Amino acid sequence: MTRSTSPALLLIWIALLCLFSGALNIFTLLRFAYSVSHFSGNLLDIADDILLKHALEQGWRILLLIGFFALGAFISGLLMREGRGGYRPLYGYLMLGMGVVLWFWSRYGHEQASFLYALTMTMGCQNALYIQYRSNVVRTTHMTGNLTDFGVNLGYLASGQKDVGWKVWFSLMEMAGYFAGGALAVVLYLRVGQSSFEWFSLAYAGGGLFYLLIGRQADGVHGPA
Repeated sequence: MTRSTSPALLLIWIALLCLFSGALNIFTLLRFAYSVSHFSGNLLDIADDILLKHALEQGWRILLLIGFFALGAFISGLLMREGRGGYRPLYGYLMLGMGVVLWFWSRYGHEQASFLYALTMTMGCQNALYIQYRSNVVRTTHMTGNLTDFGVNLGYLASGQKDVGWKVWFSLMEMAGYFAGGALAVVLYLRVGQSSFEWFSLAYAGGGLFYLLIGRQADGVHGPA
């Protein structure tokens, strides 16, 4: 049996997911010089590395990043079985578990390339979580689609379709969360350096706990599916 979550608490959780992905993307850019929340640029980097004959140095690492992002999505698909509606505790347990694993890895294996792949797999897993808000499928690790939705729905609103107003604000909330996460990550990394990954991991585990708590709220609004 599935349950529904409070709309306000669900919005907070979605905003947190956007914040986490924005933060992690900045952390990995500052620490490893790679983006792990989206891969359009990384795919082009592979072509660039091949043309510059640096494929063995950089191209294979980017291919591994793509593979681990896809692996994270595969794990989500395997566990979640897209298409089922309502509150699903496994989302919270998955986030909690990944946060704990990343915390230990950041303390004892942060110098290894495998740590970067673990972070990438985390983003792939999060991006594949089938989350719905008011019948809309939500993606939280990159903002290109959200920016497009914002512009399109703003155009609809300007043409007189008042019923899409909430979609404009929803896209703004997601982009604001992503931006805030990146800004917080810069400040934290400049202050504490590598320890920022430990703080992130604890916050990510906290996001899982928060989701488990909001599942206790029943309100009749469609939650993650």
